[in-house]
This record gives sequence, structure tokens and C-alpha cells, in this order.
Amino acid sequence: DGRVLVAGGYPGPGEALSSAEIYDPATGSWTAAGFMTRPGATRHGISTLLPDGRVLIPGFGQIYDPVTGTFRDTSQSGLSAAVLPDGRALVLDRSRTYVFDPATDIWQQVMLVVGGDPDITTILLPDGRVLARGIVGGKFNPIGSVSSAVYELRGNSEIKSPSSLKNSGALKLLADGRILVAGDLVSAPGNTGQPTNSAYFYDVTSDSTAPASLMNEPRHDPMTVMLADGRVLTLGEGYGTYGLRIPENSAAS
Repeated sequence: DGRVLVAGGYPGPGEALSSAEIYDPATGSWTAAGFMTRPGATRHGISTLLPDGRVLIPGFGQIYDPVTGTFRDTSQSGLSAAVLPDGRALVLDRSRTYVFDPATDIWQQVMLVVGGDPDITTILLPDGRVLARGIVGGKFNPIGSVSSAVYELRGNSEIKSPSSLKNSGALKLLADGRILVAGDLVSAPGNTGQPTNSAYFYDVTSDSTAPASLMNEPRHDPMTVMLADGRVLTLGEGYGTYGLRIPENSAAS
């Protein structure tokens, strides 16, 4: 319905929140949305909207029901999730992958994946496959090992295809099926890592890359927002400023 659920949070070192709120952009107002059954910090709070309107928060092991306004525990958890064309959700953890069926509330382990600690990104591709990227050692480790693969689920069986994507920056699916890869982290003397302003396009079908124009500011793993005109807004995870990525130096086709 256009509203935004905000659950959990990280108020300070060693702390986590269990409270939740709903933001209504139409009115600019916030309303209380109850409490999760356990506290959750921001880094693990990636959420996925299910076809029935509920919200799966795999990192917190929670499901939110907007009809009842309540949270409940899930039997499994994960670090990232993507809703498949058949309505099920693919949930990836560090070393396990599950398929969650919202209709039956059943979790099924389907495959192993090289995971991250705790950084896993999933993108549902236009053809129904899922691109998954894991960063062993964490995204803030400039020498972390990046592994990626493309998964296709056929019923309860799965097919795994290799991917040459080895970048720890932000991933954003474009309208033409390509993926914009923005930013990265490289080793720097006397520092754990240095953000870059690099950017390129990744084509899953051909498993190939093409250069994109550089970002205005160095960023590691910025948040990305697809704008209505096909451009991509990037912000955060850099030096505190924001920039605008324009695919192919123009509005995306």
C-alpha cells in the first residue's frame, strides 16, 4: 500500500532495538507497529515483501503481518532473501539456503552456497533465476573473498551456474536486465580499506562486464534507489555525500 515498515535498529555499540514503526510517505507521518519478539540490529535487517502482504525479515527470524499488526518468529533465518515467481522466497544464510513457502509456512533446505560473514546479496532476475553474491570475511574487509552464482529452482530441485562477479560494491538490477555494480573496497596502506568510485555493468546472460562512467564520489557499498526515469540514485557508504549514477550516461532504456 506504499507505506514503509522500519523494524529494529542499532542505537549504539552492543545495543539493538525490538520496536517497529510504519512510515506513510503520503502523509509524512510515523505510527507505532508493535515490537519484534527479539531485538534486531540494522545490519541484519534486510526485509522482503511476500505476495500475501506480510514482510519476511530473515536476519531477525521474524515475519510481520500488517493485518494483525504483529510479529512472530520463523523456524529458520538467513541473511538475504528474494521472492521467486511462484511466490516462494529463496533465503540464503552463511552456509545454507532455504526455500520458504508462505502458503504452507514450510521451510525446505535446497542447496549449499558459499556465504558471507554476514554479507549476502540476492537479486531476482527477469527470467526467474536468482543471482546470489557472498563476501567471506565481510564487506568491510578489503581482502575478503567474493563468490557469486546464479540459481534456478525447478520445483524442489535446483541448478547452480557459475558467475564471474567478484565485486563487493552495490548491485542494482536495471530495466534491461543488466546489473549496475557501483563502488568497491580496495586495500590501502594504514587502513582497512579504501572506497572507490568505480562502476560497471554486469550481464548475467553472457557473464560479462562493460564499463560505466565513474561515480562522483568514492563509495564502497552504497544504498541504491531506482528512480522513475530509469536512473539510479546512490547514497551512503562513502564520505558522507551522495551521487547519481546514470546508466549508459542517459536514462536507462
